[in-house]
Amino acid sequence: MNQILKLSVLISIIFASGCKSDKHMNTDLKAPSAEKQAKSLTIHNSTRIDNYFWMRLTDEQKNSKKERCSDTES
Repeated sequence: MNQILKLSVLISIIFASGCKSDKHMNTDLKAPSAEKQAKSLTIHNSTRIDNYFWMRLTDEQKNSKKERCSDTES
């Protein structure tokens, strides 16, 4: 029981010492921002604005993605 306690304390110290190292992190990074292009969509007499409609995949892109996945599985 005493050995388990010593081992758990040692593991905790190792993890804690690894978490304090911020000197290797790049803090100048900014989150990506997507361009907004308003598109009005009307379904069942209800209209909504989708600012990111342009990001949807076309049918051609969806099919090529499926083909690539099936090629890698074979």
